[in-house]
Parts: sequence; C-alpha cells; structure tokens
Amino acid sequence: MSVVSDKTITARVASTKRRQVFKHALEKPYTISWPSATQTTQEAIIDALCKALQPVGAYFAASRQASKQINRIKRRRQRNLKKNKKKSASDDKIAKEEVKDSIPTIAAKLTDNSVAQEGQNMLRHLVLGINSTTRALEKQAQNNTAARDPKDSRSNNDLALVIVCKADIEPQVVAHFPALAHAARAADIANSAATTENTDSSNKDASRPGGLRLVGVVKGSEQRLAKAVCQQRVSAIGIRSGITELDEIIQLARIKVSAPSIPWIGPGSFTNITDAGQAAAPVFHQMKLRELHTTAPIPTKKTTK
Repeated sequence: MSVVSDKTITARVASTKRRQVFKHALEKPYTISWPSATQTTQEAIIDALCKALQPVGAYFAASRQASKQINRIKRRRQRNLKKNKKKSASDDKIAKEEVKDSIPTIAAKLTDNSVAQEGQNMLRHLVLGINSTTRALEKQAQNNTAARDPKDSRSNNDLALVIVCKADIEPQVVAHFPALAHAARAADIANSAATTENTDSSNKDASRPGGLRLVGVVKGSEQRLAKAVCQQRVSAIGIRSGITELDEIIQLARIKVSAPSIPWIGPGSFTNITDAGQAAAPVFHQMKLRELHTTAPIPTKKTTK
C-alpha cells in the first residue's frame, strides 16, 4: 500500500484553489423592454379577446366544413367518371356543370349562418400570425413620408393593438415587436400632425392615430387564442378598430398598458412621444451597473534564481 506524502496533497489542493473575482459591467444602452402590463390586465385582455373571437372561430369551422363538402363532391365526380369511361362528351360537360352549380349552394350555407357571417366581417379587422402582423406593422411604419387624408382607406387599416404570446414562444422570434410597434406608432403621429387642426377634437374614437398598443400576454394564451379562432396556433394578433367588441379591448389596453417607446428611434420629436403627439421632456436615467461574481485561478509566483 503506497503512502502519499503531505507535500503531494498540498500541491494538488493548491492547484485547484481559486480566488473570487468581482467584474463590473454597464447595462447595454440599447436594451429594448416591452410595454409594462400587469398580469391581471393581460388576463383581462385575453378573456375579453377570446370571447370576442367566438364568431371568427365559427366562421373558420363553417368554412372548413364547406370545403370538405366541396372536396367530397369533386371526389364523387371523379369516381363516376372513372366508372363511366365511355360516357359522351356532352354527358361529361353536364356533370361538370352540376358540380359548379353545387358549389354556390354550399357557399350559401355558409352565408346563412349569421354567426359565421359575423366572424367573416370581424376577420377584416384582424391580422393573425407573427409574419402577417409583422408585415402589417412594417407597412404602417413606412407610411411616414407624408400626412395621410383622414378619408383615406389606408388609415382604417392601421393596427391599433398588437397582442403577442411572448411567454409561449422563443424570445428571439418576437424580439422585434417593441421597436417595430414604436416605429409604427411614431409614423401614425407624424402622419396625423398635418390633419389635427382640421379634425374635431371631440370626435376621437378607437381609430385615433398614435394610440397603438403592444401587449405581451401570459403563458398559455397561445392555446386559448388558437382554440377561440379554431386554428392550430395563433402566436400574434393585430387588431384594427371598427368592431364594437374589439374597440372595447383596444380602449382597455390604452388605459392599462403603457405605449411602446424607444427613445433613440426617429427624430427628436419622436423621443418619449405622447398620445397627444407632443414630445415629452427628456429624462435622465441613473446609470445601471451590474456586478458579476466569478472565480479565477490563483496566479503562481515565479521563483527567481
């Protein structure tokens, strides 16, 4: 049995010893934060939205059922044509006309459903999906070259509220929404500056420019929204004004959720911009310093001869 000397043990222990080191780092000045909203507010918005989107879910379910009926008729026609290969050209033409005549009948079943028809009208005021919502915000942010006419139909296509299920997906996928929402909001305010004097200040509804809100909702909202609209996944929803149920949700978000604001985007007039289109006074924030606790090896002293 070999015996290890104390000097060997001391050398091993000394080689594994590390000293504690404190490293200081400044916070990144371009860190983008989401607009603040309490969990109660997020849940209230999701509850109201799921209730309002019930007609949209009925429309998608009815249209899916109608599509199945159309495909069933087409498959039946193909089977009949295969059985009757010797059928004359005139008979084949009659069969095709019968199929074309049956399609409007199925579409009529969809229009007879009042709930589904209401959902179809509501769908014109919604943008579903991350990609579609991103494209709508990009288009809205690019319309800042000139003031738009209030009677222009494009003004009604602007998003007033964007809801993102950021707790259910990877943060990198939706990290662009705060900056993009601020750019779109700043463009709306810039475009409405020239027409503010000609607009009655007492006639302000949910479509008022500059009122865009961005809400990141709690975990589990993606599944609830997808179930409400009868889809597999709904990670983001853009809402336009014009429907009473949706306008109530927009107003709730405007009251409870702060506006998206990125101080370094846009000219000086866009810095800390308010809903009234006025630039707030610049605010100096206290410098934030992070202290990281880590370890480092103990440097060995070199022996001089």
